[in-house]
Amino acid sequence: MNLWANRVVQLASVLVALFFFSCEDEVSVLGFKNQNQKFEASYIEIPIESSVLLLDSQRTSNFVFQNETNRLLMGQYTDPKFGAVSADAYTQFFTNSGAKLVADVIYDSVSLQIVLDYYNYGSTDALSSQTVSVYEVDEELHYDNRRNYFSKSEVLVKPTPLGSKTFTVSPKDLDSYAASNSDTTIVIKVPLDKEFGQRIFDNAIKYRDATTTADSNFINISEFTKLFKGLSIKAVSGDKVLGINPNSAVTVHYHKDTSKLNLHLGFFNVASFSQIKNDRSSSDLAGLTQYAQDFIPASDLR
Repeated sequence: MNLWANRVVQLASVLVALFFFSCEDEVSVLGFKNQNQKFEASYIEIPIESSVLLLDSQRTSNFVFQNETNRLLMGQYTDPKFGAVSADAYTQFFTNSGAKLVADVIYDSVSLQIVLDYYNYGSTDALSSQTVSVYEVDEELHYDNRRNYFSKSEVLVKPTPLGSKTFTVSPKDLDSYAASNSDTTIVIKVPLDKEFGQRIFDNAIKYRDATTTADSNFINISEFTKLFKGLSIKAVSGDKVLGINPNSAVTVHYHKDTSKLNLHLGFFNVASFSQIKNDRSSSDLAGLTQYAQDFIPASDLR
């Protein structure tokens, strides 16, 4: 018992000694209280020059990868730091139903139903007027090549617009709808050239009365898009860039007796992309013209 008690006392003495040693020498290894430092802390300032780089264009095509935001852009805006920005939408359109038209229907008109998706970028939160024109694309877009459509891609369009529309938009309303995940639908209806709609309607009639495979181009997208290559929505005036939902559609209006009917040809899951152009000539970035080369703006902004 005496030996056991003696060992306990010795162990307790060692623990107490270690405790006081650690308290007295808490900064003996690192820190500045101990004059006999084992490590010395020093630093040196290394200046790092900064510059601005112009990167190549971005892919703006839709329906390439899952979980991506599918969106078209239209409009224009002058940014005080980056200069003038414009966005034009290019898209095919195709029927969303293989159903055939009934007999004795009569064509009336055609319009473009532009569904906004709440995205907006511009100079003011106030209600303002925007004007866009719609053109028929004169160069075939290729769905299999859709991942290769970028913000700088060029596509030919016919010179005469199919129609134009001036409308007002409230960014505050769009932001509110987006924040609340609203199911509110905002549609800009653009009346289009009647002859354009007649051609679509005649193609649908031809499919209804088809006797050969060639008469069924209306439901064959590879053949349909050779006849109707697509549409381009271009900014004419305004101060905002707006997002277009792919649920937008070309709508052919017709009737049977007193019943008014519609034939929809949508943008969903077809070749589509946004062309984005920038004029920096009146901004601090006027000299930024070459890709991947250092540029030092006159201001200290980076």
